[in-house]
Amino acid sequence: MNQPAFDPATAAETQFVAFGTHFGLRSSSMELLQAACAVLPLGWQPACGAVEHWYELLAVEGALQLRFDGQVITAAAPMQRMLHEFARHAELAAAEHAKDYLFVHAGVVGWQGQAILIPGRSFSGKTTLVKALIEAGASYYSDEYALLDRSGMVHPYPRPLAVRAHAGHAAQQLSAAALGGTTGTCPLPVGIILITTYQAGAHWQPHVDTPGQALLALMDNTVAARGNPAHSMPILKQAVTHALILTGTRGAAEPLVPDLSTRIVAHATGA
Repeated sequence: MNQPAFDPATAAETQFVAFGTHFGLRSSSMELLQAACAVLPLGWQPACGAVEHWYELLAVEGALQLRFDGQVITAAAPMQRMLHEFARHAELAAAEHAKDYLFVHAGVVGWQGQAILIPGRSFSGKTTLVKALIEAGASYYSDEYALLDRSGMVHPYPRPLAVRAHAGHAAQQLSAAALGGTTGTCPLPVGIILITTYQAGAHWQPHVDTPGQALLALMDNTVAARGNPAHSMPILKQAVTHALILTGTRGAAEPLVPDLSTRIVAHATGA
């Protein structure tokens, strides 16, 4: 890949690796570069080597501009907006181009040595359920991405939970510790895949579904499913093979917790 045009006399740059992919950051000032490095997503580590994708953070005619591989992402933006867009785009770019892992939009907790995986995008209600499970004793893994390795094991991606007190209100960023819980540190096998949607007043009566249905649900929420199916499909198959798949409409999150606790114990012991 050709590097974007940049004046080496004024350039400030650095490199990172994120989940097997090398990214370069270039800026028209050290101040901009340092500000960008301060908001890097989880999993970005300093590195050197052959850069595969370049970010540029530039001051162009008095306005700030963000580019990725030469394409303008944000133009004429104030500093805080550009940094927000950079952090958001960098997280998605790492998820899309990851070589060592597969990113699935999902909430994840650990319980009884297994992962409970709740696929769903933002505003699907997964954070509310993850929060209830943490408060009941589950360990926190993620409320945004299930991070699957090539054997289908789930790794922690513990960015703060985005908890909304009321619909339409801005989300509050909370750690598991702030909820009285713990954060997982070790990869876990997938024990339960919970395919659920929220409906006010609904009674939780799930049915056991097939690995094929779970595979479809995970594919629909996998960042790189369409762009790189040869990478994603074997990993997803590994993840669903030994999992208990539960499908059903739910109401409030708290009534699900005792049922899921009973099922995960039974699944762990083969009962």
